[in-house]
Order: sequence, then C-alpha cells, then structure tokens
Amino acid sequence: MKKGLAYVFILMSALLHAQTTYFVDDVIGNDTNSGTLKIAPFKSINRVNQLHLKPSDSLLFRRGGTWTGNLRPKGSGTKNKRIVIGAYGSGPAPVLNAKGQIATQEKASYTIRLFNQEYIEIRDLKIKNFAASEHPRALQLKQNVVYVNARKMCVYIEGKDCGTLHDIQLVNLEISDVNGDMSTKHNGGVFVEVTWSKEILKRVKSNFDGLSVTGCYIHDVDRTGWSNTSVWDDRSLHSNWGEPLANGKTHNWFPSKNVIFRNNKFEKAGANALIIRVADSPLVEYCLFEYNGLKGSGNASFPFNCDNALFQYNEAAYTYYNTSADSWDGKPDVDAGGFDSDWNCKNTIIQYNYSHHNGHGGILICCDGASKTSFNDGTIIRYNVFESNNHHIVRNSGTTTQTQIYNNVLFCRRSTGTCTNYIS
Repeated sequence: MKKGLAYVFILMSALLHAQTTYFVDDVIGNDTNSGTLKIAPFKSINRVNQLHLKPSDSLLFRRGGTWTGNLRPKGSGTKNKRIVIGAYGSGPAPVLNAKGQIATQEKASYTIRLFNQEYIEIRDLKIKNFAASEHPRALQLKQNVVYVNARKMCVYIEGKDCGTLHDIQLVNLEISDVNGDMSTKHNGGVFVEVTWSKEILKRVKSNFDGLSVTGCYIHDVDRTGWSNTSVWDDRSLHSNWGEPLANGKTHNWFPSKNVIFRNNKFEKAGANALIIRVADSPLVEYCLFEYNGLKGSGNASFPFNCDNALFQYNEAAYTYYNTSADSWDGKPDVDAGGFDSDWNCKNTIIQYNYSHHNGHGGILICCDGASKTSFNDGTIIRYNVFESNNHHIVRNSGTTTQTQIYNNVLFCRRSTGTCTNYIS
C-alpha cells in the first residue's frame, strides 16, 4: 500500500512539472487554441505574453513566419531546466520585429524583454526593431542641434534588486535593423542592465551569473551591437567593499560572472560592436568584428570596469573612421580601432587576435586621466597580429600601470600612408 501511494505521488509530481511546448503560427494560428499542438497553435505575441512559462517549457515560433510587437515572456526556468524560446518547422528563421513600438509603461522600444528572469535560452530567431516612419527628436549637443531616433533594442534584459540571476543564453540569433538613438550606448542589438530602486532601503546587491552569446550575427544596429551596464560599479584600484572613494562615492563593485561570447559576428554597428562592463573574467573568443563605427566614434570591442577579461582568437577589421562631415554629431572620431582595454580594468589579456585595416588604430589601452578613481592596471597585449591599421598600431591614453606589450607582429604598409606612428 505504501509503495502504491509513493508511485501515485511520483506520478502526480511528474504531471505537475511536465514540460509544455507552445506553438505560434502567424498563418493557421488562433489565439483561442490551446497552443500546445502544431495543428492548433497560437497566433499572436499578445496571446503568448499572457502565458506564465515554467521550467523546461518551450515557446516556439513557426519558421517562415513574421510577427510585430513586444514579446514579454513571463516565468523563469531552473538549473538544468531552461525555458526555451525558439523556432519549429523548416525554412527561414521566424522574424520578430517591434517596429519601434514602445510597450505600456516602458521608456524604450524592445522586441524581446526579460525582467528579473533566469535560466532562459533564446535561439534560432531573426530579431529586428526598425521604425520606418519615425520622426527623430532634436537633441542639443553643446553648439550643435542633431536629430536622433528613439531608444530601441532587439533584446532588452534587466535585473533589478534581484540578487543573482543565472544562465541567460542567446544562441544562433540574427539581430539586425535597429534604427536606435546614436546619442547613447545604451541601445542597439542587445542591452543588458542591472538597476535598483529609488528607495535606498529596497536596494538589493544584484548581478548576473551566466550571460552567454553563441553563434549570433549582430549587424546594422544603432548604436551598439551588445552592451551592458550596472549600478553596482563604483571602485578604485585598491578599494574594497564599503570603503569611501576619493570621488565621494562608496565601493560597491559587484560584477557579473560567466559572461561569454563565442563564435559571433558583429557587423555595421553605428558605433561600438561590443562593450562588456562590470564583469569578472569575461571571455570573448572566435568572434569577428567588421565594418563597425559607421556613424560615430567607437572602438569595435572592449571591456570597461572589468577584472581578468580575456579576448582571444578574434578578428577586428575595417572599423570606420568618421570625419566631422561623416559623423552623426558633426565631430570627428576619437576612437575607431579594433580592440581596447578601457577604464577601470584590471588584468585584461588580449591575445591571439588579428586587428587590421581599422580606421584609427589597432588597439588602445586607456583610463580617465581626469578622474580621481580611474585606473587601468595589468593589461597584457601579446601574440596578436596588427596589420595596416591607420594612424597608429598601439595607443596609450591616461595613466595606465603595469602594462605589458610583447611578442606581437606589427605590420604596416607605410607606402599607403597608414600607421604614421607604430606606437603612440
């Protein structure tokens, strides 16, 4: 009898936690369907936004289909039981496009939005956010008046007073056609941020443990391809948690971990293709950065305020140098190189990369010389090939310490007028 009851409880538990797959078809779908059968799928994004997904559930869009709107899936997976948002059937990847729509109570447009969610995998989709009929707003930049579009993102991921969020995977996505705001780096293909409440007592130290981007193609996006920020970002070179800083702030640096980019292509970003901030040991490898910085100043890829960043086996090429006539804000570019070890970084390693034909340098090592707390310490540049980069090969800016540059191949076609300085 006891064994019989045990089997019943096990069966009931399995049923309660069974995986559910939801199908979405823009042609034969109907929002009154169950959505759990290919022959009776849902039709709209509005309908799937009403679902509360559970661990191991899947939300799949029909290949060849197209949807417009803001996808806001609810629910989180658990360890080894991710929620998967992807595709089914044969043919081209499903297309999701917000077309600049801004959801209720939001300040920016996004196509897919995650908020305080974890253990989620988004894969095999084509994601856009292009507003064809948008009228750009005027923005005063010192003496210039320029016109910029609204902030837009294909994928927007936010963690707010959430503790640690785990395991967000972006796999085999094409992210493109974002006519976002060139005046801020905080929009473009993918934007991830850690935020907090205005009420200090409600704030919870928060970060991500597991942000992975694999096999994605990110192109034709303004302003950035992938970038992130965190409010838990204040520190100096030798400060520890809770200590006062020279700039009047308090050390609260709480980095994200297991941030990994592998086998991705970044192409034709309006400015920077990849910015990684406030992370411990981020890894970028086997990625291609081509023809970025098309509209404004920006090195193709760099860590900012990170420890132990490792960039290896990547290629950065043809980053565009804008003159004042070319640039979106009427200013000539300051940065237009391939790689960069940026402000407030410790122990960055950039190795086994190929940086060539960039408009303003092969690589930059820098910190904010005007800041009381800025630093760049322990950067290592080794085993790279720098070929035919304009203006310079390696550049240092600000007071950087314990930098090592060795065993690189520096090649310059001086007859073409490139590389006026090998190292400046």
